[in-house]
Amino acid sequence: MKRDYGGVLEMAKRANTMLHGLSNHIEQQRQEFNQTGFYQTFSRNAVANMPLLSKHAVVAAIGDMEEKGYLFGKKQTGSTSQYALSLQNVIDIYHHRKVPKYRDRHKGPFVVFVVSLKGVFLKR
Repeated sequence: MKRDYGGVLEMAKRANTMLHGLSNHIEQQRQEFNQTGFYQTFSRNAVANMPLLSKHAVVAAIGDMEEKGYLFGKKQTGSTSQYALSLQNVIDIYHHRKVPKYRDRHKGPFVVFVVSLKGVFLKR
């Protein structure tokens, strides 16, 4: 006897087909407009909230680096422009502030253990 499960398997197949079709279409559009790389930008305040940085430190670092000719990305927001810092800009700010890299502070291999307790019922 074949179980139908309310048509769930057929719906999953259709969803998978649609997902691949949409993904291929989006990828083709990205290639057409030469937008194949992914990048996230950070505002100056977002960078100031990162470890070992403060708002004053970020403002000072950006000012020093711009005086030496470093160019930071900016985006237009209404009538003003604000910083749109790439990941490489953030790395360069850390380097300018002489913050040691994680791999330099901790030699050797390390293990990252990630656990999700979502849906776990704990008995008391």
